Amino acid sequence: MLDWLQNTFPTAYDALTHTVTASFPWINLMVMILAGCLGTLLCGKLRAAAKDVLLRSLGLLVALMGASQLWNNLFVLQTGQFETTGTILVVFALLLGYALGRALSLDLAIGRLGTRIFGCFVKESTERKLAVARAVSQGLPIPEPKPSTLPSAEGFMLATVIGAFGAPTIRSTLDGPMAEDVLPMLIALGFHAVVFFLLSALYSSNAVFAAIPVLAVEGLLLLAGNLWGNLLTHTLVNQFCLIGAVILIATGLWMGLGKRVRTARLIPAYGIPVIYGLIMLLVNQLIESA
Repeated sequence: MLDWLQNTFPTAYDALTHTVTASFPWINLMVMILAGCLGTLLCGKLRAAAKDVLLRSLGLLVALMGASQLWNNLFVLQTGQFETTGTILVVFALLLGYALGRALSLDLAIGRLGTRIFGCFVKESTERKLAVARAVSQGLPIPEPKPSTLPSAEGFMLATVIGAFGAPTIRSTLDGPMAEDVLPMLIALGFHAVVFFLLSALYSSNAVFAAIPVLAVEGLLLLAGNLWGNLLTHTLVNQFCLIGAVILIATGLWMGLGKRVRTARLIPAYGIPVIYGLIMLLVNQLIESA
């Protein structure tokens, strides 16, 4: 499709590439918010069986996206043969990162953050307050709020982990602008649209607010790329994408099994390749100066 557009309408293709690469975080933010708001229209209207099917289907989609990203970044074609890159360091980073994330209870921390953000933007309506006061005065059970207005820590945590720390976000934010390749960005936009739509429909509108940490992570990645571009080598970006792919696969499998997802504990794994790269850079400088 992109090749056809580039060959048939080169001006339109150049304009699309420039617009998406220059404003990807903001375009991604609008896509996530729009998709999430549309998803909240279905929240509370789905039957339990339909929600279970959608959750497992979303888990399969996330796992497949992670598997495709794992294949693209794990195997590199060199001298006519596929060779693996950085697997030992990535495995070590995942193990150490999970241990650190478990000690910090990152999954619970992200869930609490989502609940606080939700409380800052969504207040109880006057009608809801009157209904609660009326029920209390009459000694009746307090009516339950609408599902779309309930803060869902699980929905926010899933949207944050998939949207902010998945491989498509890492690849599109770091590698896309440098290579001027719009395809990873378009893949990330479509993937985030589906994920935020389904998570908002399954959980609540709290999943929409996960667009805030996604934008923050993308901004930090772009800032790091501008300030320390010489450190963000192709190898380091590939290692980041490998970690993000594993996070997506694990998240998708846990969702498919209907179990509580704890892959947020893998987030500290991103710091291990950075620390290793800094140590190796320091060692090389010491060797050169000796």
